[in-house]
Amino acid sequence: MTILLFFTISAAAQVDTQYIYNQWVRVSKWGSDSERLIPYDTYASNPANANEKVLVVEYTRDFAFHIFWKKVNGDEPVKYITDATWKWVIDSNVYKIQLSMVESGNIITHEKFVTYLSKNEMKILLPKK
Repeated sequence: MTILLFFTISAAAQVDTQYIYNQWVRVSKWGSDSERLIPYDTYASNPANANEKVLVVEYTRDFAFHIFWKKVNGDEPVKYITDATWKWVIDSNVYKIQLSMVESGNIITHEKFVTYLSKNEMKILLPKK
């Protein structure tokens, strides 16, 4: 029992919620059951990415959630794809981001399981469909 408790506390300590407020770029393969994201500034600081156009995910302090395309060299206006709200749902040391948006008059919610969050990286386990 003591060992199980240790692993539960250890897993929860890997999510530092203060780092969510950022613009993130997905660097994992599309179609996988998880996402690995790094801060946009880290991605943009690599000269090899200077001409890339990337999909950015942004979590703001006022709980707005945006998805948009952004050209790294900054010569194009930002075009938002999704505007939604988000909140933390923390249950028994399980960290989830709950997204809510209105589509065709209906409120749609979606949850993502955050398995790791630091200043330099976020890992998300996507729910099974």
